[in-house]
Amino acid sequence: MDTAGCVTFLEDALGRENGAIRSYLFLSMGVILSGLAIIGLALWFSPPEQKTLITLGGTFFSCLASFPIKEVLGRKGRISVLKFLLQEFKALLLSGASLDTADANLRDTFWKTINEYLRT
Repeated sequence: MDTAGCVTFLEDALGRENGAIRSYLFLSMGVILSGLAIIGLALWFSPPEQKTLITLGGTFFSCLASFPIKEVLGRKGRISVLKFLLQEFKALLLSGASLDTADANLRDTFWKTINEYLRT
């Protein structure tokens, strides 16, 4: 893969990661709103059913909404690594140097990142 190919790959990967974050945030908001709706629905029932519905709504609100947010935090870390690599490869591309003459650490970091990215 040449330097331009690396830049293209990194830009695409950043776009996918940002899209995944948006999806997870929308999912979290949907779960939170579902929990609030269940709690609001509880107001129309008698006290024994209210307690059950409020517990169920609170579970949606507190527990289930945290799972997508956990994914967002992990992806933010990957985005920072991808952004760093993208800046380095853009600088390499602007300098006119080839990937073969690039710093060995940069090449190694790129390929390790690709392996990690493809595994997840």
